[in-house]
Amino acid sequence: MTAPAPIPQGFPEAPALLQEARTGLERRASRLMTALGFLAVLSGLGLLVLAWLAKVGWQALQQLLALPDMQAELNLPAGQSLADLIPGWVLPAALLLSLAGTVLQIWATLRARAAIGAVRDQTLKPSADHAETLIAAARTVRPWITLGQWTPLIWTGFAMLWLPLTLALLGRLDPATSGNTESEPFLTAFALLSTVIQSLPGIILTWLILAAIRRWLDAVVARAQGVRLRSRLCRVPWKAGCCSC
Repeated sequence: MTAPAPIPQGFPEAPALLQEARTGLERRASRLMTALGFLAVLSGLGLLVLAWLAKVGWQALQQLLALPDMQAELNLPAGQSLADLIPGWVLPAALLLSLAGTVLQIWATLRARAAIGAVRDQTLKPSADHAETLIAAARTVRPWITLGQWTPLIWTGFAMLWLPLTLALLGRLDPATSGNTESEPFLTAFALLSTVIQSLPGIILTWLILAAIRRWLDAVVARAQGVRLRSRLCRVPWKAGCCSC
């Protein structure tokens, strides 16, 4: 049997390095889990603030639309205000969508926190149970990582589609703004190009960062699956004394 290579003089012993690595891993994982938990709490508080702001803003908008100057400018019939034209379900629908989005964000944040904890446990104390927990957490988190890569692209496409529709709607409400038909295509193209230029750096960075996280998670899961497979082989009677387990 080949003897282990001698440790160079002045090089720290392996146990000390191992303990330092374990301590650093536990400290960083604890910080990440604390930050994600704090983010989940802030998301819940932010929803409450958003609901309050939506209520106050809705009341202010109704008061603004009911002003006589606004009524005269839009030539509405007598006894009817612009606020009456806005459906009553708009505010509840916006609040419900915000609530659903925030709940989904909190759930995804807590799942990411659980995945980090599973990676920490499996790294520090490898076992079949920890491997099962890690694999289950990764299967839950991985689709959300992929969705996070595509969301900026989808949102940018939606913004580019919505911008011409908004300009066309404004032109119908106020024909004076659409009098110069020669400059409209240029202004629309300039607005679309500005949206792409502003969104492109964020799209690229988000895609690369989440792709790196996904590859790392796949590597960790592959290693955990190997631990689980070896554990199952060791439970088979004829493999009970296998030295490779």
